[in-house]
Amino acid sequence: MNTSNLAIWHATPMSAEDARELLRQTQSLQREAYLRAEDSMEYRVRELIARYWMGRDVDGDVRSMLGSCTDPACSSLVSLVYGQLLMSRKISGAMEYLRQGFQLASGLFAAADYFTVMRRHELLAYLPLSAHGSAAMPLEDLLREAAVIKRLQEARNTRRRISPDPKDTIG
Repeated sequence: MNTSNLAIWHATPMSAEDARELLRQTQSLQREAYLRAEDSMEYRVRELIARYWMGRDVDGDVRSMLGSCTDPACSSLVSLVYGQLLMSRKISGAMEYLRQGFQLASGLFAAADYFTVMRRHELLAYLPLSAHGSAAMPLEDLLREAAVIKRLQEARNTRRRISPDPKDTIG
């Protein structure tokens, strides 16, 4: 499995039509890989992405894929991708999958990728998540929104540290 895939953002929103085309292409490539006796997990991950953007419930697929993983690279890829898909719509549970995937992949990342993904996850943790989520957003928009929320929270925390008690100014 290609561990460089672990640092990539896989959850760029796509139309249902584009997702169907991705699924068709992926299934064709997966059949060819099967005939060559190659690992098909990356193709299964691409199928997961396509099915998610087609509006299908993929929770069972994720559980099945995680159960069939035999190494940390596989488990981390599945967890990271599913966490990203959930995060793209700000759905509850996204951060748990991202944390799990990051923890599993921590020893597999190149140094630069490790810090890129770590900073991305730290910022995404500021986003409010809900059971029903919202419209899908690309990574850049998610990070921009998270950065605004972070700045607002930091500004609010700074104001709280300033005491309105006049005794603080006159001793």
